[in-house]
Amino acid sequence: MNLDILKFHETFNPILEILSTGETIHTRELQKLVIEKYFSKLSEEQLSEKTKSRENLINNRIETCR
Repeated sequence: MNLDILKFHETFNPILEILSTGETIHTRELQKLVIEKYFSKLSEEQLSEKTKSRENLINNRIETCR
């Protein structure tokens, strides 16, 4: 998977899967769990990619979808 083309909707199912336990999870923990379980094969370069506003791209995608 190329993180450059990671779309918001590609994080929906991973987020729902993590939240399906019904536990309260803080945003940072949710981001960590989604990345570990679903995006762990991405390179460090991909994981550290930034948005135009200098936010971490993958965390931005996960946070925006929650």
